[in-house]
Amino acid sequence: MNEAINRYQIPDQEARKLAQQVLEELETAGFHADPIHFTLFYEWLGRLDPSMAEEIDTALTTKTYDEHTAHQLFRHLWAQMISDSLESKQFTEAINTLVHFIESWMQESKVQADTLTHKVQGLSLDTPPETLLAQLKEDILPTLQNYQQNSELLHERIQQSSQEMKALRKKLAEATTIAKTDELTNLPNRRGFRETVQQVMDKAVETERSFAMLILDIDHFKQINDEYGHLIGDAILRYLAKLLHNQTKGQDHVARIGGEEFVILLPDTQYSGALSVAETIRKQVAARSLQMRKNHRPIQLTLSIGVAMFQLSEPFDALFDRADQSLYLAKNSGRNRVKGETDL
Repeated sequence: MNEAINRYQIPDQEARKLAQQVLEELETAGFHADPIHFTLFYEWLGRLDPSMAEEIDTALTTKTYDEHTAHQLFRHLWAQMISDSLESKQFTEAINTLVHFIESWMQESKVQADTLTHKVQGLSLDTPPETLLAQLKEDILPTLQNYQQNSELLHERIQQSSQEMKALRKKLAEATTIAKTDELTNLPNRRGFRETVQQVMDKAVETERSFAMLILDIDHFKQINDEYGHLIGDAILRYLAKLLHNQTKGQDHVARIGGEEFVILLPDTQYSGALSVAETIRKQVAARSLQMRKNHRPIQLTLSIGVAMFQLSEPFDALFDRADQSLYLAKNSGRNRVKGETDL
């Protein structure tokens, strides 16, 4: 809960202004100002998390934002915040425990070292052997043994903490993966895609070899959801995600970036090759009617696809914008077709 409080701590005047904007946007969009919609619109307008804001913006722009989508986005948002908070808390507790143990060991060791120094300095060559042996057995050796035992305890504690840290790092890595993965299709989400595309762009600049970006959108998906329900809509999204995964090779990347919109990155691919891949995917989807249960009539699924090539050293937004414009050209030209940046 503290994580959420800290997340939404905005100066009073800015908070009131943002809250008013949220209420106005909710009224314009036709949604009630319940906690779920208010939180999501607050995230969207406040851009507290750019990736989440982009997901919400995409859903609103493509008119796929509804009660079902809102609940999915809300669950994802809170799962991410809670996961981050718990992992951070566990790391802090483990580190603080180890630091406290080391500080206690250092204090106790200093006391023992001072005691040992004082006792050793008290020894004299003139001391009778019997007395010297007794002092060694009764004072000095027990102090040394105690010091050794404490050192061994410290070593064991450090090893234990090391194992705890490894386990926490593993859990954190898993939580990070979940935050970057679309739970419905198991593909990277917008957050994961942005990380991947940056890596692909960096490699393209380094090797001076371009790559292609395909943006795919299911035609009339809102109508499918309205007619068949969200369960069928979700099943179609999973079907398409699997098909796209099977149609791409090892070095290619597929992601779901919001609603019914997917993106594919094709490294080391020429423009003509990218158009060919897009056309193959389009034809394969259009050639198969999807038979649903409960005596629904078959669904004829089609895709519109936009294609653009990365120009070395250009910003991501420029590349994405050309691919997105190509997609909308495909949509406006009748859907179920591929358009590339040279068609713009």
